[in-house]
Amino acid sequence: MEHDDGPERDSEPDAKAAARAARAALAAMLAPVRARTRLAMTLQIVGAAATVVPYIAIAELAKVLLAPGPTDEDAVRGAVLIAVLGLSVRALFGGVALALTHFADVALQASLRRRIVERLGRAPLGWFTANSSATVRKAAQNDVHDLHHLVAHSAVETTAAVTVPVVGLGFLFWLDWRLALLALATLPLYAGAYAYMMKDFGPQMGRLNAGTAAINKAIVEFVTGIGVVKTFGRAGEAHAGYREAATRFGELYSGWVRPMLKLEAYSSMAVSPPVVLLVNLAGGICRSRSVRRRWRSRVRWRSTGCASGTRAAGAPVKWSWTVSRSRSPRVR
Repeated sequence: MEHDDGPERDSEPDAKAAARAARAALAAMLAPVRARTRLAMTLQIVGAAATVVPYIAIAELAKVLLAPGPTDEDAVRGAVLIAVLGLSVRALFGGVALALTHFADVALQASLRRRIVERLGRAPLGWFTANSSATVRKAAQNDVHDLHHLVAHSAVETTAAVTVPVVGLGFLFWLDWRLALLALATLPLYAGAYAYMMKDFGPQMGRLNAGTAAINKAIVEFVTGIGVVKTFGRAGEAHAGYREAATRFGELYSGWVRPMLKLEAYSSMAVSPPVVLLVNLAGGICRSRSVRRRWRSRVRWRSTGCASGTRAAGAPVKWSWTVSRSRSPRVR
């Protein structure tokens, strides 16, 4: 017996086409600020690379202080100066990059809201009958506001999240490839846990969007009928629709997030500096005693620098991109 699974096969191309359309809509919406965003990313690359410089200076300082004989004061001053310079470059370039993206975000949100108002002004009255004011409010306020993290933070944070570990691991491989591999040992645990947590992200976001729309609708209905409430009075019943919508939203959100909290905590611990430090120290203990002094002088910076560089920042970045991509067609 043959089974007709044509609709199931058709649903997958439709989902892919919808995802491509959402990506295209998001790209078109972000086009006016793309130049400023790229400039900010370039500045952030310099600032993120400078983040590693103080650790390099600390490594050199450790070599000077642990070297036999009198301490070379000029080398100590040079290492301290390099560390301060690296921190200053990081703060300057990172701050300018964030300022650029925040100004770009303000300009983009203002432009989108003007376009929404102009489009609503040309809409026929029948359109407002078919679409509730809660839907309009969500597109004009909530959805536009949700672009803030994507425009103002996501680009520079993603750049930093990629640049710092790449530069740090490059230096680690240059020093000793074995410790560089140890620094990456716990990263697959986080990646696997994160992929598991994000597997139902799209459908869950659709339910959350529907819940937010229901809350907005209940608010508008309550405000619209406030005159009736004052006249006739409905003690404990006037805000029942809002209470029910908020309760459903809270149950939906907690039911989705609560099972992930413990997994997220354990996976974040896997890439935390103390755990990466312990992994590196365990590798150092396994080394031969004949090279213990050289190993100990290097392991401090490698473990600390790599731990700070390889901490995953993908969750908020992925969240902002997925949320914005799902809402960009409504904003446009």
